[in-house]
Amino acid sequence: MPQQMTDAERAVLKRLGHGCANAVKREDLAQACDIADRQVRDALRNLRNVHGYFVCPAKTRPGGYYIAEKQSELEGFRNEEAAREAHVRENRIACDRSLKKFKSKQVSMF
Repeated sequence: MPQQMTDAERAVLKRLGHGCANAVKREDLAQACDIADRQVRDALRNLRNVHGYFVCPAKTRPGGYYIAEKQSELEGFRNEEAAREAHVRENRIACDRSLKKFKSKQVSMF
């Protein structure tokens, strides 16, 4: 059964622009919806991941969020997320190596 949208999700969805040129800043969404920034972030994530809307962040100033109208907009967001994921994975692997050194006391801090 599909999950019901929260009031915050409905409010954010109603105010999102369509296409990158119509992106709405998170602060403006919070003010327009009369909700906290954390609720806006949660709503944006849930609209994308739970409800299947093509919510993308605008990477050019002034930034903001929008519903993708073109495949290229969604592909751009997907590719940025994949690159970020690779960097996060590299950092985690480096931390794992460092933790092993700490545990075996093979690391010098200075």
